[in-house]
Amino acid sequence: MKRLAIVLLAACGGSKPEPEPPASRAPARPAPAGFAECDLVSFDDGVLGTYAIRGEKLVKLGELRLAPPAPTQDPMGSEYAFPLIGDWADRDHLFVRVGKRRVVMVTAAGLADLAVPDDKTLEIPHPEDTHPSSEYLGKQYTFVDLVVEDGEVWWSRCPYSFLYDGGFCFQWVNHRLWPEPAREVDDGERIPRVYPWGEDPPKGYVLAPPKDPEICTPPTGSAVTIPLRIDIPEGTSGDEAEDYYSEHRFTARWVQASPPKLLVTYGYTPEFDPPYVSSAALFDGCSAKPSFIGGEPRRGPDGLWEASGHVFRGGTELGVVGDARFRPPN
Repeated sequence: MKRLAIVLLAACGGSKPEPEPPASRAPARPAPAGFAECDLVSFDDGVLGTYAIRGEKLVKLGELRLAPPAPTQDPMGSEYAFPLIGDWADRDHLFVRVGKRRVVMVTAAGLADLAVPDDKTLEIPHPEDTHPSSEYLGKQYTFVDLVVEDGEVWWSRCPYSFLYDGGFCFQWVNHRLWPEPAREVDDGERIPRVYPWGEDPPKGYVLAPPKDPEICTPPTGSAVTIPLRIDIPEGTSGDEAEDYYSEHRFTARWVQASPPKLLVTYGYTPEFDPPYVSSAALFDGCSAKPSFIGGEPRRGPDGLWEASGHVFRGGTELGVVGDARFRPPN
C-alpha cells in the first residue's frame, strides 16, 4: 500500500478541520467536485456522483470513477458481487467499498485507503456441526463485509454456519476500521445506520390497523383496500409470475400530509432468512393504483427517501440518480 500523508484542509460541510490521516492510509486523489457542499451522493456502475438539492430539484455537482464498470460476462462474480457499497459515518466522512478487499474514505480533503483485515484475522476456531459460510451461496450474510454505522465503520464476516435450519450464522467476527481499530466476536451482526420514517398523517385520513385487508379511508368518498401486492407487469409469466404472486404487503405509511401521499412496501418472507423488502409503491391519498413503483426504499433525513434511483422528499420526486446515500444533517 502506498504511504503518503495529506495536508490539513477544511472538513466536508465546513464544520471542523479534517485531521491528517495515519500513515497507513494513502490519499489516492481529490474528492469529486461538489463533495463539500453536496446533500447526497450516488453509486452508479462504479461512479461516485455528488448532488445538491435546490428547491425541489436535484442538481449534479460532480462525479469520480472509483471502480471499473460492470463486466459484460459474469457481472455477479466474486470480484464484482457489489460494485460500490457504503455510506456516511457522519457528515464529513463517506466510506465506500470499491473492490473485493478495498475500502476508501472520502472527505473534502480527498480519498484515503483504509486497511482491511486479511482472512486469517477474520477466522475463529471451526465449531462442531458447522460449515464454512462461503458454501451457502445466496445466503444474506455471505454478502456482508463493509458495515457503516452512525460514527463507526466495521468489516464483518460470518466464518461458519450451522448445517440445519437453513444454515444460520454461528458467530460474527467484526473488525472496526474507523475511527479506532477494534475486534469483536459476537452472536449478532453489526447493523448499518437507518433513519426513522417521518410520518405525517394527513387530517381526516384513516389507516386501519395492520391486518388483511388493510383499509385506507379518506375524509370523503369510499374507503379503499390497500393492494396486497403490486400489479404483475404485462408479459410476465412462468417463474417470474410466481415470484410476483409470492410478494406480500408489509407496511403502509404516510410520507406527506398535503397533498396526502401513502408509501406501501412489499416483500417476501423466506423460510430460513429474515423478511426483506423488495419493492415499494407510492399512492395519492387512498387511491387504488400507485403513481410510482420502485425497489426497496432507502430512508434519509428530513423526509428524504429513495427507491430505484428516484429521490423523493415526502411525496415529491426531486430527480433520478444512481443508488443514493443521503448526507447526515448538521
